[in-house]
Amino acid sequence: MDLICERMLSVSIPSLRRAAMRKLSESGMKQSEIARRFGVSQALVSKVLPKRRGDAQERLVSAIIESGIHAPLVKAAQEGIGTERINSIIDRAASCKEMSVILHRLYTSAPKGKSSKL
Repeated sequence: MDLICERMLSVSIPSLRRAAMRKLSESGMKQSEIARRFGVSQALVSKVLPKRRGDAQERLVSAIIESGIHAPLVKAAQEGIGTERINSIIDRAASCKEMSVILHRLYTSAPKGKSSKL
């Protein structure tokens, strides 16, 4: 059985990471440095950075950026805080009330039959 909170985290954590990585890349940080700070491969950073129009996760990433939930994560990565601390920030931000409001809004506004993609 898939609990709603587990489903929410499985969607929000990658989207939160993508939003923060995008902002760091836009600020001029190299992909290899972003990867080092997040404890992932450069190939993963390269894969998650491109925007895909109309993609459900891309809508979530845009909503995260608009809300500013990702800001503490971006700041921590810019300051070079360790990967363990960054993951702690991701976990907290991905499970915050504001994130569940964003997910609920996107889920309920999705066209019929497409809501399960989030």
